[in-house]
Order: sequence, then structure tokens, then C-alpha cells
Amino acid sequence: MCTRSRALCLLLMMFCLLASSVAFAQEEEKIEKKTTEADDSRATALLKTANAGMRAHEQGKYDEAVTLYTQVIDSGALPPEDNLMSYLYNNRGLLRMQRADYQGAVSDFTNALKGRAEAMMYVNRAKAWTLLGEDEKALEDADKAVELAPESSRAHNQRAIALLNSGMSGRARQDIEKVRFLYPFLK
Repeated sequence: MCTRSRALCLLLMMFCLLASSVAFAQEEEKIEKKTTEADDSRATALLKTANAGMRAHEQGKYDEAVTLYTQVIDSGALPPEDNLMSYLYNNRGLLRMQRADYQGAVSDFTNALKGRAEAMMYVNRAKAWTLLGEDEKALEDADKAVELAPESSRAHNQRAIALLNSGMSGRARQDIEKVRFLYPFLK
């Protein structure tokens, strides 16, 4: 009898464990669904904020654009290497350059490059380096921009500026000729 009641007791305990396991799994599923919905809602809100920043930028509302870009960047919701983050950092960097915050612009362009190493981002950072008087760094970035986009007149133009500032007028002339070749109407 004792053995039989122990077996029943053991069976009952196993059933209770199984039932609580199923209930726990169901609860876990509900929590995951709510978390996903909250994440989706937050992501939607961030995208709306980013889009509002881009619209403000296009409309010339630069202070508003910087504020909105900063909200998304500082949210921590997106990893630094995300394409949207690269775009936002690049745009904020351009606005910082307009405000003569060249060090802030360099920082933003550097962060933008973590996500996407695009020629224009190197051109933008090279320009900021030039405005800071960092000709060697400007030349490094301009070289990288030309390497990534050999047919980019802006990359060649920025490199020509960096070369001229570094006293290398012979090399600068080559880039100026390339720009003229790419855009013959500039003659």
C-alpha cells in the first residue's frame, strides 16, 4: 500500500510539474508577444521621429532636425552599425558642419562610417577635417572616398583641396583635371 501511494504521489507530482511547465510556457509566450508588440510600437515611433527629422531637414528647419535626429540616436534602440543610424549620424554631421561645430561633425561622420563606409561620408568627414586644419586626416579620408568612388567629382574635389592644403599642388592638379573630365561644363 505504501509503495502504491508513493507511486501515485510521485505521479501526481509529475503531473503538477508538467502542468506548471505548460502554464509557464504559455505565460512566457504571452510575455514575448507583448514584448514584441512593444518593440514594434517603439520601432514605429522611432521611424516616425527619424522621418520627421528628415522632413524638417529638407524644409530647412535645421534645429528641429538636429533635435529629432538626436532623439533617435540617443534612444539606444538601434545598434550603431544600423543603416538608419548611419544616415542619421551623417545628416546630423552635415548640420553640425553648417553650424561650425566641426569636431561634432567629425564625431558624427565617424559614427556614420561604422554602419556604412560610403564615399560621401568620407568626403563629408574630409571636409570637416579640412575645416579643423587637420590636412593629413582630410587627405586620408579623401583618398578613401576616391578609392570607393573613383568617378565621384566631389571625392576628387575634396582630395584636391586636401592636397593643396598639404602643399602637393602637382597631385592636386590631377584631381582637378579628373573633376573637369567628369564635368566638362566646369571648364
